[in-house]
Amino acid sequence: MISTLQDSSTGAAIGIDVGGTKVAVGVVTRAGHLLASHRLEVAAAPSFASLLDEAAARVRELRKVLGKERVVGVGVGMPELVDPTGEVRTSSVIPWSRRDLVRAFGAFGPVVVQADVRAAALAEARFGAGRNWSSFVYVTVGTGISCSFVQNGQPYAGAHGAAQLLGSGRLALRCPHCDLQSTSVALEDCAGGPALLDRFGKRTGSRLRGVEEVFAQAAAGNLVAAEVLGESADAIGSFVAFLVGLLDPFGVIIGGGLGLAGGWYWDRLVSSAREHIWAEYVRSIPIKRAGLGTNAGVIGAGYEAIISWQRTTEPAHGPSARGEEGTESKEVRAC
Repeated sequence: MISTLQDSSTGAAIGIDVGGTKVAVGVVTRAGHLLASHRLEVAAAPSFASLLDEAAARVRELRKVLGKERVVGVGVGMPELVDPTGEVRTSSVIPWSRRDLVRAFGAFGPVVVQADVRAAALAEARFGAGRNWSSFVYVTVGTGISCSFVQNGQPYAGAHGAAQLLGSGRLALRCPHCDLQSTSVALEDCAGGPALLDRFGKRTGSRLRGVEEVFAQAAAGNLVAAEVLGESADAIGSFVAFLVGLLDPFGVIIGGGLGLAGGWYWDRLVSSAREHIWAEYVRSIPIKRAGLGTNAGVIGAGYEAIISWQRTTEPAHGPSARGEEGTESKEVRAC
């Protein structure tokens, strides 16, 4: 995707959104415009090392889009836990450390590392569906499931950078009416992309290549596919309701490849959320799909680098990044 370099002179950054199935690389401006982008498929790479080399090669290509204009930094959103210092603390999806990322991309500018869900939430706060809310919950549903609470335009990382584990944290459940043993479950086990494919395969004996095929099967009248998707929507909706009860935000934004699916799947997810929200007067809370779509992650990653650059180059008494972009409006403050 190529767009006009209408505001590149004010400084642009490279954004890299790393996921379980893809790596998106793009040029992001201070106004949140995505000027150009590439997508790499994780499964197509022979190794994680070669995938990182390929991503660096794509950054070199994208750098040419800006010509002589300055690249102020590189922002990387990782599908892992990232602590407040920018260190990648897990390797459950992609085993790249901060050192690996600096080695691969440091030649293009300072490297800023953030959790992918917080990068996407930042983009939605500044430029997307959450820009007029003083607080919201961002939930991403794709290969994995994660979340971020945003207040006054800032994603909350927590004391250790681990405030995102909506899908991975396990709940120990025991039925009070029977003698069944406790069961430890996680939302990703039943509602993430790989879980959908796994459950469909176990129930039908057929192996599908992607979640898109599950949707296609459901649209063609396959009852098992519809059942699996419905179970996923119900589970995600109930967890969204849990977040609403815990944090009481002004709204909920849902992104990610699976979370952005529309139609009856989206309607069922929203219906489930409203059904499970305990406070009756809160059940009408706005629930929106990500305004930036699947580009939220790469835009947010790039913008993380821009914010870092602004902190080091602009005087403390000057306009803040948030004020500069005009996103802190009276409407936000009135929420």
